[in-house]
Amino acid sequence: MWNRTYEKYKIYHLLSIFIVCQPIIDVLASFVVRYMTIPLPISMILRALFLAAAFLYVMWYVPMEQKKVSVLVSTMVLLYSIVFLIAHYQGISSLLTNAEGLFKTVNFPLLLVYFIELSLYDEYRLDHNDYFYAAVIYMIIVIITIITPIDFFSEQANTGDINWSYSVTEIGGILAILSPVAINYALKQKSLFISIPYIFLYAYVMLNIGAKVPYYAFLGSTAVLFVAYIIGHSWKCMLAIGLCMFLSVALYIKPNLTENLNEFALLPHTKEEMTDSSWMNHDQWEYNLTMFHESSVMHHVLGIGYVDREEEIAAAEIDYVDILIYNGYLGILIVLGIIVYAWVTLVHRLLSHQLLKFVFQSRFFAPAIGVVLGLIMAGLTSSVLIAPSVSFYLVLYTAQLPVTIRPNDLIQDY
Repeated sequence: MWNRTYEKYKIYHLLSIFIVCQPIIDVLASFVVRYMTIPLPISMILRALFLAAAFLYVMWYVPMEQKKVSVLVSTMVLLYSIVFLIAHYQGISSLLTNAEGLFKTVNFPLLLVYFIELSLYDEYRLDHNDYFYAAVIYMIIVIITIITPIDFFSEQANTGDINWSYSVTEIGGILAILSPVAINYALKQKSLFISIPYIFLYAYVMLNIGAKVPYYAFLGSTAVLFVAYIIGHSWKCMLAIGLCMFLSVALYIKPNLTENLNEFALLPHTKEEMTDSSWMNHDQWEYNLTMFHESSVMHHVLGIGYVDREEEIAAAEIDYVDILIYNGYLGILIVLGIIVYAWVTLVHRLLSHQLLKFVFQSRFFAPAIGVVLGLIMAGLTSSVLIAPSVSFYLVLYTAQLPVTIRPNDLIQDY
């Protein structure tokens, strides 16, 4: 028994370290991609190794009766992947491109299933300070690139400022998803002299990143936290976050800071109002959907793949649309099916353990806000569900929700 408990705590300690190290891994991977030529991105290799480790650990550690869904989903994804790669094979180059794109799609549902069953078996909940410190490191990285010349331009035109990340959309998505938990932790665990500047700095960083959807998601998370604090009678937190929301709005209306956001408008009214980049993405969306609808039944089922006549097919840059087009009805069914499974598991847990009265505790509603924000963002932009560095946090939030609150948490929220 002691060895079992030791192993459990050791693996979660390693996971906590991995969470905090995510910003460093992303930066190093970005430098490797920009300055080295390798067949597959180093970040993809690391994520694939992490997924393989998660699979092996669940298969070894969790009893068979409690990992049936993991076995079933792993088998389905394996069979689908084999058929997908064979059906879309056009040479070694296309195989690598299709394998990379396919991995980005299946990484999220596989990790989610593994971590749900692992969390339910262990009843272990991660400390929210891991997310707080991960957000701090991401913010420091962005601030360094703002105040120093040691940076490089994002490869996505008109989508933000300069930083060390491979994609400003991804780092914006990460900080948006982290924001409710990181901000709630700061308000609950730190003094107001730390938490208020922290939230204000968070808003400043999100504005400088320049991606509109993540910034609005950040504002949305603070607004929902504000309402939740009112319902939960957390007056100190309510006043603090209210002040920060006021400061954030004041920061937003400063012209030179909102310039980036104005160039990344989500729904422009006319073609003239759209940047060249956003108009291209709009055309690409229509082009990809037309290609998908006019394709064969096999392509409807498996997707059109990521390569057409040795040319990589550009993304529509909306996750749900891209998954449907690239991976077909089977691909989108796998992703949405696992999301539904996660929510059914959560609702069943809340009802069977009579935990509904605890849902307004901040240790529960903060990650729940992050999950909802992530799923909504995936319908408005790209680089959430199919970006492993972003979906990693969404996986942890979702998998941990069923074990986040317990009956003895009524007295002490933190």
